Amino acid sequence: GWAAHHAGAGGGGGAFGERAGEGFRLDSLVFLSSCPQRHGHYAMKKMLRPQTLALYCLVEIPGGEHQREVFRAAVQGWLQRWRALQQEYPDLLVEVVDAYWDTPLGYPMGVLCEYLPQGSLDELVQACGGLPEEAMREIAQVLLEALDTLHSASPPLVHGFLKPSQVLFEASGRPKLAFGLEQRLKGAQVWSAPMSPPGSAKARSRQEQGEQGTAVDIFDLGLLLLVSALGGLDVLLDAIPYAREFGSQSNRGTAPPSHGLAVDTCALLQHELRGAFQGDDEASHPETGYLPPASDLLFNRRYSGPFLDFVTTCLEGHLTVSASDLLQHEFLRDPAPAGPLVSLREMQSLARLLNEAPEHDPSRFGPAKSAQRALVPGVAPSVAQSAQMYLVNIAQSVAQHNGARLREAAAESGEASVLPALLRWRPKEWETLLVDTSRALGLSRAVVQDA
Repeated sequence: GWAAHHAGAGGGGGAFGERAGEGFRLDSLVFLSSCPQRHGHYAMKKMLRPQTLALYCLVEIPGGEHQREVFRAAVQGWLQRWRALQQEYPDLLVEVVDAYWDTPLGYPMGVLCEYLPQGSLDELVQACGGLPEEAMREIAQVLLEALDTLHSASPPLVHGFLKPSQVLFEASGRPKLAFGLEQRLKGAQVWSAPMSPPGSAKARSRQEQGEQGTAVDIFDLGLLLLVSALGGLDVLLDAIPYAREFGSQSNRGTAPPSHGLAVDTCALLQHELRGAFQGDDEASHPETGYLPPASDLLFNRRYSGPFLDFVTTCLEGHLTVSASDLLQHEFLRDPAPAGPLVSLREMQSLARLLNEAPEHDPSRFGPAKSAQRALVPGVAPSVAQSAQMYLVNIAQSVAQHNGARLREAAAESGEASVLPALLRWRPKEWETLLVDTSRALGLSRAVVQDA
């Protein structure tokens, strides 16, 4: 039913068109599930293209008919430039596949992008808590390379929304930077609102949106690393007042010390922690005050001097350093990590293990011991049934378009199963589908592959 409603939206919105050699329409995709998100004013859906086994993320942008042109003007040019850079640097930036602006009346606009099955940095931090320094070095390296690519464009591209939710992981575990749609949409919502008197909070918000420079991305990177080290934004918010009172530069109150932070840093902190363009008056937001030194915020955790200096440089020196400068920083060039030497991939493996159901039935509940229920071990019956329906949806969609082809290939090779033929046909897409399904259902790869 979903695809039929969107059939008229096929062929893109003119800005991107169809992918070369493919009749890429929304009604060729199969809806699998909604993608979880903690932020944002849009819906994200995980879609399968059975013809190729490829997974995509469809971002649906709500809005009335009068807002379509405003949103399109705010987002279309950005996506076009992002897509051009992504084709040059596919290992750094999330791919934008197509955009659908001319959807039927009453249905949302859409942006289709590649789907990365290992989730986001935000989800990793929520699952594992604070990340070790070695894992954050890997993330910082990729993000700086991505920011250097954006900032070196002519004119420079400012991401403007560098948050843990914007760092996504491929099936291999490598991070990529997503395209910051949230910031573009917030700006569009502000500009489409009725004009406010000059000098008001809303008018200043509009001015800030137009004047945002590359320094905000550098500051955001420092804040992202702090959040990742502490284990979440909520932990950072709790740590700030304690660090102010008991830290090395303790200064009772909310005013910054006489040395250290620039006034601009305090303004950026206010902007980051209260959320930009909320549409509220400034009076409704309590003063956040200055950001204590990174060493005080991380007082009970072991991090090296180069890491603390790197974070401090991002937060306090964002006006004077660039992404290119930071790529030469000692933290990246001459690693001397403190604490456990745990890599990013090891942290992702830990998150996967924490997410998986146990191999055997729990003592208090679990599926029946019959062969029919052994497909999904270690979960409650209702969960097992949902997982089976999810797997059946994928299997039926793939079989409808590729069953005959795969059976022929298996017969020619003398194989009893079509699985080897499937692996030969689309190995990368199959790996992504397998990793994502295992993660979505909380099951091991072996269970999902056997299913």
